[in-house]
This record gives sequence, structure tokens and C-alpha cells, in this order.
Amino acid sequence: MKDEKKTQKQLINELIELRQRISKFEKLEKKRIRLKKNLHESEAHYRETLDAMGDWILAVDQDLRITLFNEAFKQISKNLGLKTEVIGQTPMEVFTFLPPSLLDEYEWVFKNKKTLITEEITKVGDREFVTESRKIPLLKDGKIVKVVSIIRDITDKKRLETSIQHAKRIESIGTLAGGIANDFNNILTAIIGFGHLLKTEMSEYNPLTIYVTRILNAAEKAATLNRSLLAFSRTQIINPRPVDLNEIIKAMKYPLERLVGDNIKLSSFLTDNDLTIMADTYQIEQVLINLITNAMDAMKDRGSLIIRTERFDLDNKFIKTYGYGKPGPYAFLSIEDSGQGMDDETKARIFEPFFTTKEIGKETGLGLSMVYGTIKQHGGYINVYSELGKGTTFKIYLPLIDSNAKAITEEVSTEIKGGAEKILVAENDAEVREMMKDVLKVSGYTVLEAENGEKAIEVFGENREAIQLLILDVFMPKKNGKEVFDEIKKSRPDMKAIFTSGYDINVIQKKGFLEEGIDFVSKPIYPDNFLQKVREVLDR
Repeated sequence: MKDEKKTQKQLINELIELRQRISKFEKLEKKRIRLKKNLHESEAHYRETLDAMGDWILAVDQDLRITLFNEAFKQISKNLGLKTEVIGQTPMEVFTFLPPSLLDEYEWVFKNKKTLITEEITKVGDREFVTESRKIPLLKDGKIVKVVSIIRDITDKKRLETSIQHAKRIESIGTLAGGIANDFNNILTAIIGFGHLLKTEMSEYNPLTIYVTRILNAAEKAATLNRSLLAFSRTQIINPRPVDLNEIIKAMKYPLERLVGDNIKLSSFLTDNDLTIMADTYQIEQVLINLITNAMDAMKDRGSLIIRTERFDLDNKFIKTYGYGKPGPYAFLSIEDSGQGMDDETKARIFEPFFTTKEIGKETGLGLSMVYGTIKQHGGYINVYSELGKGTTFKIYLPLIDSNAKAITEEVSTEIKGGAEKILVAENDAEVREMMKDVLKVSGYTVLEAENGEKAIEVFGENREAIQLLILDVFMPKKNGKEVFDEIKKSRPDMKAIFTSGYDINVIQKKGFLEEGIDFVSKPIYPDNFLQKVREVLDR
């Protein structure tokens, strides 16, 4: 009986122990279920995070078999017409176009246990893109178990970098061209000035007159060529006025039709929107002529040309995409031809001065560089879109202004008068200084001269009350023209001055050398225009 009771007690204890074990098991099971749920949620979150990333992500094991990939990787595979079920395959089996060097890259990561960053240019069919790949080792107990590849499409970034580098190169070339052109203007000033003086001294019937005339004609051609360099460097002389872009194109319709001839169909589609811009009409006309001429050469005198205008609102999205521009309304002009088009190498150099695809002696290579400089000087932008065999389109954006703005017109007297006043000429170029002195003396003026800024102040100090006009080169050694003028005005506030330079007055003013409203004569200096300006300032 006693043993029987003991057995019952044992059974009860065992039952209690069993229930405790069951309760503990139930708790463990609930914890397991909860952990499993958390794991699923974590995996789902992990997967959502991977799939939300725009980069292409895949992981490979030690046998280079793909164990994981994200939605972006799957999508690019689908877009390229490749396999989308890639688990268990190698990257080389999926992307059959990848170079053999990919194997070497994976081997390097497994061997060195370090991240490897590479860039590749990949071409699939007609599509070419640049990618940046990061191969990152995943270690466990000091051994690599997987390598995760994060691949980013940097095609647009590279294109933008190339565009910026090209713009900087064009800018540096423009600075060089502007400096050369400015120096060349001094040489032309001497040639043109002394040529006019010589012609003035010769009788109409002198047989040598024809040679002087030819010299002056050649100098004028050189000046035109130099203006092209200045246009590219954005330092040419321009006379902007409020003008309607459509009206310029309409006025050019007949000359352009004559230019292209009968074998090229010229069409224009002009917007009804107001396209008033601040521009030099002559320079915009030259832009049109140069672009049309370039298109004719590309079409071998046969094909079609289309001129279009629109109003275009340049926004931050455009700036972000193309890497340039200021937000605001623009007049948009495009010139589209059906010619042979250009390859990428040609497009990259199309606006460089002296670059041409034509044989030596056929063209200077300054036409498109002049177009580039003119558009930039007008505060605009220009792009070229072209493919071999698919023609070329130049796209130009010029800032719009209030259409109610009025152009300022000035009446200029054509009568040239001399005088007897005393004038101080400060010019560091000896030949230019000598030419201006001779031109002024022939017209009756008394001339004092100085080769630099400090000498000009010294000469003025010796003739303070007698000098009635200063002629100052903007850029001189020791003291520039503005510094000389400011110093002299301290003792002679009424002193008048004319500034000269081979650079555009607008460029000089932007650099802070001169204020608005000053009297200015651009180089090369033509004697008649120079004398007229001198008399105008003295009589004011």
C-alpha cells in the first residue's frame, strides 16, 4: 500500500515535470515562431532595401556562382535581353559580353580580402554605357564566403565630366586666342594707320597708290580674321540692341535661300511667341550664315535644312541634366541638316578654332568657333547633336528680355575736323603710339606721348593746364589706363579721356577696369573714326 502511494506520488511529480516541460516547450515554440516571423520580416525588409537601390547588386560564392541579386540587376538583365533567372550561374554566363579580366578581378578580391573598385565601358548592341563596380569581400572567421558586387551606371556622370572638361579646354583656348588677337590688333592698327597716312599724302594719280590700297585691303581681311578669333574668345566688339530673333531670320530668308541654292530645301518654322533678345543683329546674322554654310558642306550641296524657333524655359532639371545654364526664359533656335553627321571625336572638337575636317587650305576652321564665341558673348548656350549618317542639329539658347525695351540709336557725323588742342597719348606699343601721334599731328593737334602709365602721369604733371585730352590704352605697364585717369582727375576733375583697347568694352567693364559711359575706341584703330571721336569728345 505504501509502495503504491509512492508510485502515485512519483506519477504526480512526473506529470508536473512533464507539464513544466510542455510549458517550456510552448514558450520556446512561441519564441521560435516570433523569431521566425522577425527573421521573415527582416529578410523582407532586407530584400525591399536591396530592390529599392538603383545600383545593380549581386553576390557570388567561392565558386563564382550567383547566390543573390536585386531587382535593379534583374531589370537591367531583362532590358538587355539577357537571362533573369541567374541563381547558381556565374556572372560570365549571364553577361556573355564581359571581358575575361573579370575573373582576374574576382580572384584578386578572394586573394587579397580587399574591396576592388573598377570602371568598365560596356557595349551591348547599339547601347554603350560606363559602369563603376565595387567588389566587396564578406568574411566569416577570417575567410571570404562571398563577394558582393555593387555596380553603378555612371554614363551620364562621365558624359557630364567630359562636357565640363571640354568647356574648360575651350575656355583656355579662348583666353589664348583673345590674347593673341589683342596683340595682333596693335600690329593691324599700325599697318592700317600708316597705310592711310601714306595714301593721304599720295596724289590720286600716283601709280603706287594701287599698292597702298592693296595693303589696306589685305589689312582689312586680317582684321576680319582677327574678329573671328575675338568672337571665339568672347572679346569682340558687339553693339547689342533689343531685337526680335524671328525678325532677324525673316530678314535673312532671301539671302539664305540664295546661299543654299536650288539643290537644298530650306524650311523655317518660327514660333508666334515674342522672342525679343538683346543682341547685335550683324553678329547673329553671321551665326546663321556660318551654321548654314557648315550644313551645306555636310550635305555636299544636296539635302534639306530646317530652321526652328521656340520660346524655351530653362529650368533646374535642364541644368542638372546638361551641367550648364541659368534658369529663365530663352529664345530657342535650332538648325537641322540631313547631312552626313559627325562622330564623337569630331563633335568634341567642333568649336575649337582652326579645327576643320576639310583638307588643308580649304578652310580656316574659325567659322564654328566664331559661332560659339558669339553665342557665349550674348549670354547664351549652344549644343550640337549629331550621329554619323543621321545629320546634325545645332541648338542655341539666347536669353529673352522685355519686348517693350527700346533700342538706342545714335547719329554720327561723317564730317572729320581737326584742331589745335594739346593731347597726351599713352600707349605702350611704340608703333601704335607713333601712328596715333602722326594722325593727330596731321590734323593740327599738338601731341605729347608716354609709353606707360607712370610716364603718362609724369608728362601730365609737367603740362597740367595745357593738356585738354588724354588718350589712354586700357592695359599698360606700371599703371593701367583707369589708374592713370583716376590719378589725373584728382587735380583736373574736368579732364576728358578716350580709352583704347583690342578687347571689347563690355569685357573690360565686366573686369572692373572701366565704368559705363566712358569714351572708347576699339583696335584696330581707323584714322578717320579715331579723329572723329577725338573731335566729338573735345567739343562736348
